Amino acid sequence: MFKNLLLLVSLMYVIIDYTNFSFSRPSFAYNSSGSNRSNLSGKVLAQQTDNPPILEREGYLFEFRGCKSTGDNTTCDFAVVNKQQRRYLSICAPKTKVVDSAGRELIASQVFLGAKKAGGCVRNQLSRDVPTKGSVVFDGLIGSDIRLFDISAYKFNVEFIQGQQSQLEAKNCKN
Repeated sequence: MFKNLLLLVSLMYVIIDYTNFSFSRPSFAYNSSGSNRSNLSGKVLAQQTDNPPILEREGYLFEFRGCKSTGDNTTCDFAVVNKQQRRYLSICAPKTKVVDSAGRELIASQVFLGAKKAGGCVRNQLSRDVPTKGSVVFDGLIGSDIRLFDISAYKFNVEFIQGQQSQLEAKNCKN
């Protein structure tokens, strides 16, 4: 009985965490710190705002959660919700990238999707309407002004693009 109560309380926190999904026009909030390497470690580079960037691709909703540099790595977080019947989603590290305003580009070294991780392509089965956390790890540090976070999924890309006046724009790409 105690285990069931703990599970129920844990699920309540997950459900509460994902109640902010909406389709309003999203925007980034950037840390304005300098872009030299010594100032980047441990810095939040882009983070979730009141209107998190959410894009729909192939029946999946992708929510950008932000990027952070720690040590010699940059990690970008996202959540994905499958809006169709239970099915698999694959995300590939070698084609996923992040680019800053100076044109520095990092290619992903690892991808996490739920409890699965891979250095190549990660594949996980997603149930309908259940949010799943994802993370992408990049070897190296990126500047504080992120312009592109490009998630490469099987047969499509999800591009979070920083445009004019800090407005996020979506670009529909096919692999």
